[in-house]
Amino acid sequence: MLTFHWTVRGSRGFTLVELLVVIAIIGVLMGLLLPAVQMAREAARRTSCMNNLRQHSLALLHYEGARKQYPHGARRDGVLWTAHILPYLELSNIYNQLTLRDELERANPDDQTGTRQWVWHGDVSLTSANPIARNVAALKSEVSFFRCPSSSSSGLTSGSTVSINGNESQFRPNYVGCGSHVLLSDRDPRLRTFPRTVMTGALGYGYQIRAAEVRDGLSNTIFVGEVEYLDPLAFTPLSRCARLESDNRCVPCGPVCIGPQADKAFIGSADIDAGDDLSEAFCSTAIPLNYFKSIPESCLPPICDPVSAVYEAYELAFSSAHPQGAVFAFGDGSNRFLSNEIAPELFQSLGSINGREVLQLDGSE
Repeated sequence: MLTFHWTVRGSRGFTLVELLVVIAIIGVLMGLLLPAVQMAREAARRTSCMNNLRQHSLALLHYEGARKQYPHGARRDGVLWTAHILPYLELSNIYNQLTLRDELERANPDDQTGTRQWVWHGDVSLTSANPIARNVAALKSEVSFFRCPSSSSSGLTSGSTVSINGNESQFRPNYVGCGSHVLLSDRDPRLRTFPRTVMTGALGYGYQIRAAEVRDGLSNTIFVGEVEYLDPLAFTPLSRCARLESDNRCVPCGPVCIGPQADKAFIGSADIDAGDDLSEAFCSTAIPLNYFKSIPESCLPPICDPVSAVYEAYELAFSSAHPQGAVFAFGDGSNRFLSNEIAPELFQSLGSINGREVLQLDGSE
């Protein structure tokens, strides 16, 4: 009879040293891979952002083609350029519910005491019988075309401390018109008396332009650019000074102090309707790109003081969540990513419609 003998050999396991070496190698590989993945994701987000701005450019071109002029950046009754291009973005469902003319102010354009069509203290709905309630409901409509995918903003203002003329939440766009290349403050008295002396951009306050008036050339003139907000939960001890979403007070945040919020309005603005806070409608290329990132990391009083020159300039600055720069839409329908290192004089010139500067730019998409 055959007898089988089974011999079980013990398997050799990993030693602690070998295991640590493997973990270290994996860590190195992850360290090399993650930045590449993050860069790829940011590149995709930037491409999406550029596509959003391309839609805005085309909508403005279609508007100009139909009406032979571009929309106001902001009208005295608080209506913004974004309201007028909604039909060209296939957003007629919102546009058709808006009431964009204040008859009292239409009868007397210098009287800004007419109906405040952007203020409502009751329930709001796009189907409401009340036209003001429909307008305010539109202010809360989140539209992807107006949000940068890289932005840390939640889109809507939130928190009990945010109450703008009775509207506790409003959609905040990441794209804003270029209104000037010389303006340093929306408190400049010339805005109320002779706005065209400081409103030198394509989408300014109280006027409309024709394509022929853009003497610098549509391809050399910024029409729309980015603005960035930073929500409170995104703050870290290493955060730099940035717009604070849900508080309108000067508060410490890590090593910095943040002043009152510098929000931009969507479709319409109750403040502009009341003749105030024109920075809700546009930015100025007189302020360096991403100006808020250059503010020193300290609680300097000018940053916290809403009437200081530093803060007033900060309100009008173009800014972006993209590393090293921001995306801009030009009048010819092209989009360019401009670096933070762009010469201030060149960046400033891009904001004017008739400065007749000779410019050389690369990076069109």
